Amino acid sequence: MALLLVVLMSLMPLTSATAAPVDGGRSGAQPGASYEDLPPSIDASRHYLFYLHGRIVELRGRHAVSRVHGPYDYDGIVKALADRGFIVISEVRPASTRLGYGEKVAGQIRRLLAAGVKPEHVTVAGFSKGGFLSLVASATLGQPNVNFVIMAGCGIGPSRQIREEFAPRLRGRILSLYDAADREAGSCREAFDRAPGLQSREVRLDTGVGHGLFYAPRKEWLDLVSAWASGQP
Repeated sequence: MALLLVVLMSLMPLTSATAAPVDGGRSGAQPGASYEDLPPSIDASRHYLFYLHGRIVELRGRHAVSRVHGPYDYDGIVKALADRGFIVISEVRPASTRLGYGEKVAGQIRRLLAAGVKPEHVTVAGFSKGGFLSLVASATLGQPNVNFVIMAGCGIGPSRQIREEFAPRLRGRILSLYDAADREAGSCREAFDRAPGLQSREVRLDTGVGHGLFYAPRKEWLDLVSAWASGQP
């Protein structure tokens, strides 16, 4: 946790992502495809979902294993989201990733909107540190109709910075998910309450798995993410 605090509090330039697809090289925005950056051509009729993984993948790679929570099935999660019909945009972030990554995601979303994609067809779903970065993207973008899902992303990192700098600027349809047994993260309600007019919902799951719930593509949270990204309440 100490390392996470140091990393998140530091604002440094990011290494730009590649545009390489991770879907076998298909061109264009294919339903059920996944890319490390925006696809080379944008189909404005599709639903796009950015998946921002947890900090452990930055530190230990796409096949990361936690001593507490076990394997992090990054590729399985990306595939499960793509199998639900979304164009998934996700990359393994470098260990040097700073808060500016949320600003980068906001820029990618602006490019989608400029290409004619409806804001309600764009979702940013992030877990743990990825959830915190999703909040940064929401505050930076300022778009009331883009969807966000924060999975165990509150109560970690610089909580004062969330309250004072980002929370008042949060915009969008934001869903918070966390497990009752999670000892590392919890409710986003305090942050949401500081954002005037925010469309938000919070679901406290009771699986007993804790933070590790989001390490694998489990139906308990996948169904909720999919429904929220599709515009369901």
